[in-house]
Amino acid sequence: MRPAFALLHTWPDLKNAEYEVLQRILKAADHCDVDVVVIDNNARILWSTSQFKAIPGETLDGKDVDFLLSLHFESPRMVDAYSYYTLWQPISFYMDFGYQKSIDKICTHNDLISCASDIADAHGLNLMAGVGRRPAEPLPRMFHTLPEPYLEPRITKDARLFYIGINWERIGRPKGRFHDVLIGLDKKDLVDIYGPESVLGVAPWEGFDSYQGELPFDGESVKYAINRSGICLVLSSLPHKTTGIMSNRLFEGLAGGAAIIATPNPIIDKFFRDAVYLVDDSRGEQHLGQQILDAVWKIRSDPDEARRRTLEGQRILREHCRLEDSILQLVAETPKRIARHEASFLAEAPIGVCLIWRGGSAEALGKRLEELAAQKRVTLDVHLLCDADFAARGGKTVPGLATGSIATITVHPIALFPKAETFDGIVQPAERTGPQLAAVLRAIDAPYFAILNEEDGLFSEHFASLAKVLETDPSAAFACSGMLVDQEDAIGLRSRRVEGSDFTAMRSILLVNGESQAGRFLYRSSLIDDGSADLLNLLDGEEHSYFRLAACLAGPLAQTGYSTYLLDQTILSNGQRPSETIEFQRQYIRDRFKRDARWLARLAAGGDLPQFVYAYGPGSPISWSEQVAPAQAHQRIPANQSLPTKAGGRGVPCLAAGFSAPEADYTWVCAERGIVEFSIQPDDVSADANYDILLTMFGRRSFEAGREQHCTFALNGKIIAYQRIPETPGVVRLAVPMQQMGRPVRFRLELIPDHAEQVCNAEGRVIDARRLSVALASIEVRQEIGAKLPVLGAGALHPCHEKGAGVDALFSGFYPPEGDFTWMAGCQAALRFVLDAVPTRPVLRIRMESRPGFESKQPLEAMFVLNGTKLGTYRLAEPAELLKIRLSDACGSGGLMRLNIEISHAEAVYDASHQIIDNRLLGAAIVEFGIFNEDEDSDDVSEILG
Repeated sequence: MRPAFALLHTWPDLKNAEYEVLQRILKAADHCDVDVVVIDNNARILWSTSQFKAIPGETLDGKDVDFLLSLHFESPRMVDAYSYYTLWQPISFYMDFGYQKSIDKICTHNDLISCASDIADAHGLNLMAGVGRRPAEPLPRMFHTLPEPYLEPRITKDARLFYIGINWERIGRPKGRFHDVLIGLDKKDLVDIYGPESVLGVAPWEGFDSYQGELPFDGESVKYAINRSGICLVLSSLPHKTTGIMSNRLFEGLAGGAAIIATPNPIIDKFFRDAVYLVDDSRGEQHLGQQILDAVWKIRSDPDEARRRTLEGQRILREHCRLEDSILQLVAETPKRIARHEASFLAEAPIGVCLIWRGGSAEALGKRLEELAAQKRVTLDVHLLCDADFAARGGKTVPGLATGSIATITVHPIALFPKAETFDGIVQPAERTGPQLAAVLRAIDAPYFAILNEEDGLFSEHFASLAKVLETDPSAAFACSGMLVDQEDAIGLRSRRVEGSDFTAMRSILLVNGESQAGRFLYRSSLIDDGSADLLNLLDGEEHSYFRLAACLAGPLAQTGYSTYLLDQTILSNGQRPSETIEFQRQYIRDRFKRDARWLARLAAGGDLPQFVYAYGPGSPISWSEQVAPAQAHQRIPANQSLPTKAGGRGVPCLAAGFSAPEADYTWVCAERGIVEFSIQPDDVSADANYDILLTMFGRRSFEAGREQHCTFALNGKIIAYQRIPETPGVVRLAVPMQQMGRPVRFRLELIPDHAEQVCNAEGRVIDARRLSVALASIEVRQEIGAKLPVLGAGALHPCHEKGAGVDALFSGFYPPEGDFTWMAGCQAALRFVLDAVPTRPVLRIRMESRPGFESKQPLEAMFVLNGTKLGTYRLAEPAELLKIRLSDACGSGGLMRLNIEISHAEAVYDASHQIIDNRLLGAAIVEFGIFNEDEDSDDVSEILG
C-alpha cells in the first residue's frame, strides 16, 4: 500500500493562506506518490486522492493513515492516529486567539515539525515537556514553501514589484505598516498590487492605478504573477521577525523566479542572506521607501546579478526547504518516532475495566470493545455490566470478542430495566449498578482499574498513558487525561472540540457535583476496600464520583496532559436515567466522608465549609422535606409569571442538565450547554398570541480573550437566536417561532455559551474551579397580543438605523442598530409589528445590505416567512437593492405582521491572514422596510430563486 497521511484543513469554508499552503502540500505529495486525505477539525473527510478512496462526510478512521499533519494551532488532534503540529505560527498569534485555548489544542498532538525557528521550536518543546511528552530531537523539518517546478527568472530592466494584501485604512481599520510606501510606489508606477476587490462592501484598492485584481487561492497563480512582475517585495511583520518565522512570500518569490527585496528576518540570516536585497524597516516608512527604490534601480540596472541571486536562492530552497523532501522524510521517520514515543510515554500494565452499559445498541457496544482491543501496551480484563435482557439477547457472544489488548470479557447481567412476567403483572424495582460493581471490583487482580460508561470514547494510548504517569508518580492515587468532546448541534450536525489538556475542576471532585467523564480516570486498586460496600449498595451510576473523591483524599492526581478521552455527549444526553436521583446519590457519597478530616480540611481551604455538604442551608441541592420531581418530567409553568432559578426558586425544577448547584440569586451553567425543560398549559396556546421566553441572565467576559459572552439558543432542536449576554443581570428575549414548530406545549431550551472559564482573581489564582459561562436568575414565558407591538404606517419605508422608526419592529436576532442599518445576529431574525391599515394588494419592500460568502464568493440568499406563510427565497444584490415581494394572503387579521428572515450564511470577518477583525456573525443587515399597496409600486416585484 502507498503511504498516506491526513491533512487537517482548519477553515474549509475559507480560501486563505492556510488553504494555499494545503494546495501546495497536496501537489508535493502527489509528486512523491504519497496519498492524502483532507479532513476538517471534526475529523470529517473533505477530499482524498483517488487511490485513498475515502467517502466525503464520513469520519476518518485513524487506522487508515500513517499520521496526521496539522498546519495551524486551531486544528487539534481529533483522530486516533499519530499527529504532527507544524511550528509555523508566531507565538503572539496564540495570544490573539486565546493563549490557553491555543496551547491546549497544540498539546493534543504527539509530535512537532520545525521550520528552523529557534524561538518557535523552544516554545513548542517547552509546551510538550510541560505535559511530559517532549519529542525527540532533531525535530522533522518542513517549510510552507512551494512544490516543484520553480520558474525560470525573467528579470529585466523593466521589472516591477509584486505586492499582495489588503489596504486596511480603506475599511476603517488602523493604517497598515507599509501604507505610505505603497502609495509612493503606486505613484511612481513601480508596483503590481493584488488583493481582494471588496472587503465588507468596500473596494480597498480603489484609486490605486497599480491594482491588478484578485488572485485565486490555488497554490500556483501567485507564483506566475510574481514571475511576470520580476521582483517580489517580502516585508516581514514584527511577530514573524520576533519568532524567526518566514512568511509565505519569500518562498513564493523564489519559486516564482523573482528577485527578492526583503526586510531582515532570522530565516534570511540563516539561509538566504546572499540571495536577497535587504532593506531596513526600523527607521520609518520614508526611509524604507527610499531603500526599496534604491533596490529596484539596482535590480533594473543589473538584471544578470539579480538573476544570479535568484538562482542561488532557488538552489538553497531545494537544498534546505524542498517540500517534496520534507514529505518523504516524514514518511520515512514516522515509524521510528512512533516507536520512540510509545516506549517513552506509554506503560505496560494489566488493568481491570468495568464497562457499565445502559440501553445502548449491540453495534455501539462493539465499537467500544474495538476501542478497548486497540489499547496499546496494556492487558485488559473487561467486565460488562448490562441489563439482563440485553445479556440474554447478545451477551452470550460478547466474551468471544476478546481480542487485541482484551484478555477476557465477563458479562454481569443486572435487572436495569425489569419487565413484568405477565401482561398486566407487577414490575419489580430496577437493580442498582453499585452492588454488582462492588463484587466485580473485589475480584479484580490488577494494579489499576477503570470505570467506563457508554459515552466514554478512548484513543488507543489512553490507558497506557494513564498507567505511565501513575508509574512515574507512586504517590498519586489516580490519573486523568485531557478531554475531547463529540457533540451534536440543534440541527443534528456533529462536531468535536477540545475541552482541555488538563483536569482543573478539583473542587467539583471535593463537592461531588462534577460531570460524569468516568472513563477519563484510572485508579489504583488499593482504593478498593470492604468499607465502601455499604455506600456502593446505594449507588446507581455515580460510583465514579465516589472513587474520584476517595482517590483525591488518598493522594495527588497524576495528569497526562494528553487528550486521549472523547466524551460523546450525544450518548450522554440520550442515555437512560438511573433508578436513584443523581443528587441523592451524591449526597450519600458526602455522607460517607462526613467526619473525614482530610475532606473537611480540603473543603474549608480558603473559606468556610459549604453549607450543602450537610444537605441543608440555602445552597443545598437537596431539600429532604420535599419530593424531587423526576428529571424526565417536564415542569409545567404558567404564562406571564417570572420563575426564579435561584436556590429554592420555582424555576429550579426546569433546569434539567448542565447547571451547577443553585445559589442565592441565580444558577450557573457549568457545562458545554445548559438545558432547560418545561411545558405550558395546552389551554394557554392561542393561535392569535405571540410567545416569548424571557431569561434574566448575565454572562462572564472571557478572561483570556476579553470578548463579551455570547450564547446560542436552541428550542426543541432549532436554533432560534445568537445573542450577546450582558455582564450584569438583564433580560434576554427569545421569540418562539410557533408557526414553524406546530404550536408545541413541551419545550427543551438549550443555552450554548461561546466560552466557559474558571474564575481567577487579579493575580491569576483560581478562586472558583468551575468553568462558568452564564448565570440564569429567572425564566418566564410571556404571552403577548398584537396590540402591544409597534404600530407602523402602511405606504412608507421605515429606516432601521440608530434613530429609525423601524428599529422598534426588530424583535429578535439582531445586533444593536448602527449608523446606517442593523445587522442580523447570525442566520435567523424576526420582525414584529402592526400595520395601521392593511393594503388591498400588499407588497413588502425591504432593502438589505449583505456579505457574500468569504470562501465561496456566492451572494447571500434570504428566505422570508410572514405569519407562517413562506414568501420565497431571494438573492440579495450588491450594492443593496430594494426587494419587492407580494404578500397575497399572508397578512394577518388586524394588521399583525410576524416576519421571519433566514439567510444562507453569516460569518465572522477575517483579514487575509485569517485574523479576526470583527467576531460577530455577520451576513445581512436591514436598511429599511415597509408595506405598500401594489398600485403604489409600479416596478415589477422581485424574482424568487429556484
